[in-house]
Amino acid sequence: MRKKTNMPEIQTQYKIIRNALVAERDLETLLLVRILMETGIRSVDACYIEPINIRGRKVVVRSKKQSDFYREYNGKYPCISRRTEQIAEALLQKQGKYFTRGRGYYIMKIRKILPKDHFSLYEFRHYHKLCQCCIPNAALPYLAVNTGNRTEKR
Repeated sequence: MRKKTNMPEIQTQYKIIRNALVAERDLETLLLVRILMETGIRSVDACYIEPINIRGRKVVVRSKKQSDFYREYNGKYPCISRRTEQIAEALLQKQGKYFTRGRGYYIMKIRKILPKDHFSLYEFRHYHKLCQCCIPNAALPYLAVNTGNRTEKR
């Protein structure tokens, strides 16, 4: 049976992936990883997010598995950070949609960056749920991003 990854390890993996994608300037994969980490949406559903699904910073997506909308524990729609919103807008202006490739491409891209056998994209969803349950109103403190001279938190 596969062992669950602990929170600090997930944070470290996220930072490695994020930094590598920023260095490569791969905005599509970066957007996917950030959406997975910030919202807890399944990767199967996140790959099919369209401009109509992102309303401001709210992500309104119907789950293909349960055919219901994703919601936080408080009943609200999941939100993305301002930086993730900026990445989404840049991709939309550049190519007219957020994701141009299939889910398999993004998984392989991430596996090349982080070639651990026990890594799974589901760990980002698990991390989001843990943060939501264990640290209410904390706004996921480990998603701080250095944006020049200031640090932006979600």
